[in-house]
Amino acid sequence: MSNLQKLLDRKIAVTARLSRVKSVLSDKGTCITIGSGLDINVNEQVFRDIMKALFIHEEECKEELRDIDRKINAINELLGGL
Repeated sequence: MSNLQKLLDRKIAVTARLSRVKSVLSDKGTCITIGSGLDINVNEQVFRDIMKALFIHEEECKEELRDIDRKINAINELLGGL
């Protein structure tokens, strides 16, 4: 598998994870669904801690996507120059 294909596969995986994180962050309730249907009700402090961790993870995913895009662009420039 080429480096470009590995990067594209990683981009797909990170984009899917980011989508799931955004879905949880956009929900305004204090009930969080885990996996395919496990609902957990948590107290306010635990909920805030989970949301804080998800906000941090969201930013990490965005940074990883920017890094992947930079690498893909560099590979495409090299391939275009051949």
